[in-house]
Amino acid sequence: HSFSVRVSFMQIYQERIYDLLNPAGMVGMLGGRPPKPGEDNAANLRLRWDAMKGLFTVENLFEFECGSFEEVLDHYAAGVQNKQVASTAMNDQSSRSHTILLLTLTRRTEDNVRTDCGVADELGSGAHINAASSCREVMSNLALVDLAGSERAAATAGREDGAARLK
Repeated sequence: HSFSVRVSFMQIYQERIYDLLNPAGMVGMLGGRPPKPGEDNAANLRLRWDAMKGLFTVENLFEFECGSFEEVLDHYAAGVQNKQVASTAMNDQSSRSHTILLLTLTRRTEDNVRTDCGVADELGSGAHINAASSCREVMSNLALVDLAGSERAAATAGREDGAARLK
């Protein structure tokens, strides 16, 4: 058996998708400000339907293979540093966005299948054993999603108990 873990991290901010693990993409976030409506941004990734896989994928999203849990955490920490944040009356570091940490775990097993081909080998035993291997892959995806809150800065400004938020 062999295992591999791959990680990717994206942010959905103002209906645009950004790769939090692509340093070049972060520069493309226009100096820390969100793009204006109609403004083209190279860092904005596209969501596409993959008919072969039967699922949606994000084009050009960086994916890193990790050898340990610590490597996954390092990539997560790097992505969090690249997140767009702004302050509100309720929260100094409000993300105002959705973030998705994608973990892909792949397990590979190799089955050795022995077949009797009925061909005489060089020693004249009459049977030739051919070892063929087949590889089986099982892939699992885990998406950890942090949804943006519905902070109402105007309704909660100056209220310490946050009661308006709970209505």
